[in-house]
Amino acid sequence: IAYVLHTSGTTGPPKIVHVPHACIVPNITHLRSLFAMSPEDVVVLVSALTFDPSVVELFVALASGAMLLLVPPYVRRSPRDLQRVLFQRSRATVLQATPTLLRRFGAAMLRDVVLACGSPLRVLALGGEPFPPLSVLRTWKSMGNRTRLFNLYGITEVSCWATCHEIPTQHLLPGCEQCAVPVGKPLLGTRVEVRDGAGLVLHHGQGQIYIGGERRTCLLDGEAELVPGTMRATGDVGRVAGRLVYYVGRSDGLVKRHGQQLDPLLLQQTAECLAAVETCAAVMTPGQTLLLLFVVPASCNVSLAVEREELASLLPSHARPDSVMLIPTLPLTSHGKVSSAELLALYEVENAHISRVGKPWEPDQLIRTLWACWQEALGRGVSAEAADLAASFLRVGGDSLGVVRLSGDVERRLGASLPGLPDLLLQYSSSSGIAENTGHSTNTNSENSGKEPRKILKRKVEGDIPEQEAPEGKRTVMPSEHTSSHHIGRLAHRAQTQQVVSEPPLGDEMVAALSRGSRVTMAGGRACTTSAGWPGCGSTRNRAVVTGTGGVTLRELWKCDTGKCVDASPLLMLRAHGTNAVAVCVGSHSRRVLCAEWPGGRVLWTAELPDRVESSACLSKCGTLVALGCYDGCVYLLRADSGAVAWAFRTGGPVKSSPALDPVSGVLLVGSHDQLLYALRPSDETCVWRLHCGGGSVFSSPCVSLTPRAAYVGTLGGHLLAVNPDDGAMLWSRDCGKPLFSSPACSCAYVCVGCVDGSLYTFSHMGDKMWQFRTDGPVFSSPCIVGNRLDVVFGSHDGSVYAVSASGQLQWKHQLGAPVYATPCTWVCPAGLVVAAGTDGLVCVLDEQGNPVCSYRLPGEVFSSPVAWGDCLLVGCRDDYLYCLQICPHPSM
Repeated sequence: IAYVLHTSGTTGPPKIVHVPHACIVPNITHLRSLFAMSPEDVVVLVSALTFDPSVVELFVALASGAMLLLVPPYVRRSPRDLQRVLFQRSRATVLQATPTLLRRFGAAMLRDVVLACGSPLRVLALGGEPFPPLSVLRTWKSMGNRTRLFNLYGITEVSCWATCHEIPTQHLLPGCEQCAVPVGKPLLGTRVEVRDGAGLVLHHGQGQIYIGGERRTCLLDGEAELVPGTMRATGDVGRVAGRLVYYVGRSDGLVKRHGQQLDPLLLQQTAECLAAVETCAAVMTPGQTLLLLFVVPASCNVSLAVEREELASLLPSHARPDSVMLIPTLPLTSHGKVSSAELLALYEVENAHISRVGKPWEPDQLIRTLWACWQEALGRGVSAEAADLAASFLRVGGDSLGVVRLSGDVERRLGASLPGLPDLLLQYSSSSGIAENTGHSTNTNSENSGKEPRKILKRKVEGDIPEQEAPEGKRTVMPSEHTSSHHIGRLAHRAQTQQVVSEPPLGDEMVAALSRGSRVTMAGGRACTTSAGWPGCGSTRNRAVVTGTGGVTLRELWKCDTGKCVDASPLLMLRAHGTNAVAVCVGSHSRRVLCAEWPGGRVLWTAELPDRVESSACLSKCGTLVALGCYDGCVYLLRADSGAVAWAFRTGGPVKSSPALDPVSGVLLVGSHDQLLYALRPSDETCVWRLHCGGGSVFSSPCVSLTPRAAYVGTLGGHLLAVNPDDGAMLWSRDCGKPLFSSPACSCAYVCVGCVDGSLYTFSHMGDKMWQFRTDGPVFSSPCIVGNRLDVVFGSHDGSVYAVSASGQLQWKHQLGAPVYATPCTWVCPAGLVVAAGTDGLVCVLDEQGNPVCSYRLPGEVFSSPVAWGDCLLVGCRDDYLYCLQICPHPSM
């Protein structure tokens, strides 16, 4: 045995390693040859003696008769003192170091001293950490510098180095596009393999790196006997390409963010390439909740907002940091590597500082904090005097998930809980208006912290409805004079209807409607959530095509241009008689509501409303009216036969919630961003009751249970409410902790809803929590209850579609590869197939085991929920079109 040491523990539990002479001597011999050592060399002993590269530094020098320069720890900690000792006083010629230690010199010192044209440094070997990108090295090396650069790779368990690669001079020249650096060829007596999960050696592709050799074997921990040829797993992921092995990252360093695998090294390497970044490190917080980037800036006038914007343009969304901190230098371990523990401690100190609240915050403090976080989140400098915060946030790339993150950052900095802030950010409010509506907060660690949280959000209900007190749980019966007749004359010139075809209007009333989540409503009061109640499922031919086990494909049957993005979900309506037996209705951000015939796709009518439409349409009980919400704060009821406005009811905020029909009373339930739930009766144009939902706008859509009789709705304040649909009395309320963008769904046994904390919550009809199913990303998708077993299918921003049993057990999971915002649906006839859509535009048909049957990629993002019937499915797209896709035999069949 030559020496005994511990592994550093940075890549796993520390181990005791007994290193035989036969293992380390070939390392020293081969490296001495590669470095062309001579007695004239000055070798720097910069590694700690507890770090095995120090053995190489020591004996490469002694075996060559060279000078060994010992550097005290206090000198190593000062880049300026270190460069003075190494290159001015001692004229060092051979330096082996970690990339982090080298970066401490800074780009200017590296270029002007360490790797200058006349630098005495002959060999620079970097190891112990991932090798820097070549694009970064090119900025470090001056023209005319002749220093040879080496990439060393190895693990202490097979001490010390396993491979070596010299960087060709031409790869460091300006204009060279070479990027990747291999780990290099095996050193003397060393064998390097990349194996797959089954232990088979790979000659191309990606797997785990193994290192060993006949004599390159060490004893670990309690091992008593050397076994020649032992191959040690490194825990590193390698990629084999063209007989070369490239380091990818740590197998245990991969984390799941928003459904995508991520190595924080990607963020670090990308940030290093920015001109304003001297050096940096990316770290995940414990529990993998936050991705942090620590940056040593190249100058004192670096803008965090600009750096965030540059990173956003270079990185996928799941790789963007949650927080960026500027620090003067990266802390090191005793082995010269980045100290993640010290970086996390720095973050905790900073976090504690900005969360410490000494007095109640004022509105201007909220505005300043909000704008600081806003600019950091999107990386765009926008004047704090901008008139419309929400519109700006959404217009320049913000989305619902970004709103949730931004709210959390503001809460952290203020040290206060602001459960309703996501609502306000999604509305068209000025920053001062947000501050006014948010109220004042006190230190959350005060003496009241153990009591029930005080509702800190207050809302002014504006519009034609007189402002009234609406405390939690109270309901108000609205007089008819504040409803439709008051508005129709005034809105007539704003809601213009255009008849597109010359034939008579649709005429006969609709008898059934099919909407998102496979919800079926029959005119006259019968309702169900499966295909059982939907008449006319299509021909035998269509059923045969859909149920085929293979050889099917989706093709575009037709599409309708709506003028702008379609985020609303289509409504299918079946008429009793006449031609055009089925029609589809959908709204758009162009302000248009469009009705087209099915299956032909011919536009029957369009209606233009005063503002954007994100709310999905709902058919009235009488079958003659279509109800939907509008950003102007109104709920519009349009005639199903012509699109003419029959009634418009104004709320106190934008209406993005989709109306739901109570099939017993014929009342339409709909939420608003004024935090109220409304019950509207079209038959006499009356608001029967309204309910304040206790804080938090109502973005989601209500659902109605017939047995037991109740209505359920979620709020952006994180509450799931159960309400009596007859009089608006609150039955119970449950706090899920985070905003509910998802709309609840209910069966005879339970009610469930998705939450941005990544969970699907399920409660009994009495309000008892039954189970909670966790995913790896926020859940904006609404659940769809399928089959007689009452399984739940829903999507997550982790990129997967889940099928969960009524008892909360995973049935299957399918990875779409992009966040799933839309609600999946079952193919109405026949049952058994599920249709899901990712935000990247991929529409996928899955069988009852979650296996893909066929798919179709739309040219834009998809936030609209698909609706399937017969052999066709309909879905909106952000390329401005409503699509009708048909499932049919593959042309090859």
